[in-house]
Amino acid sequence: MPTGSAVIRKMAGYRVPSASRGLGSARVGRWNWIGQLAVIIDRVEVSYCEGWDPRAWAMAGPVSAAMAAGRDRGGEQYAVLLAVAGQPLAMIEVAWRDVYCSVWFFDEQRRRAFMVDCRRLSEGRLFVAGGCEWAYTTTGQDEFDEHVTWGEYWHSPGGGRGGARLPGRCHPDGTA
Repeated sequence: MPTGSAVIRKMAGYRVPSASRGLGSARVGRWNWIGQLAVIIDRVEVSYCEGWDPRAWAMAGPVSAAMAAGRDRGGEQYAVLLAVAGQPLAMIEVAWRDVYCSVWFFDEQRRRAFMVDCRRLSEGRLFVAGGCEWAYTTTGQDEFDEHVTWGEYWHSPGGGRGGARLPGRCHPDGTA
């Protein structure tokens, strides 16, 4: 798998896996604006696939780099999984024919916990249309469990924006 350096930025509230959880020499630092976090990773594993299998908590349908590049040129759907020491960090889903790109971030249990929804404006330009975040309270909660509090936000190209926090049946401390 190709490796390289990466900086991954996340909104506050996301629990960044620590080096003791298998990220090797990852360093966590807080940026100076609005509580964002940065994770500096020395090596990132890059895999191409069809998407994410939530039942297996793993990538679905491995795809070669050459096939992913061909799909990219043709506007077809494919995904890119970024991992550190085998632990998924993020998945980028691309479907240029549908003007679509999303980035999913995973928690330590391999659940999708944060998503950024983008639209392609033109070659080389993406617009962040919105996203969602799921606040899992226990390690045993299933992905997108009905008890999970989650939030969403959206932006429009015309400058409009909004969002909502949708409480699940669990309180932030995990009690019902």
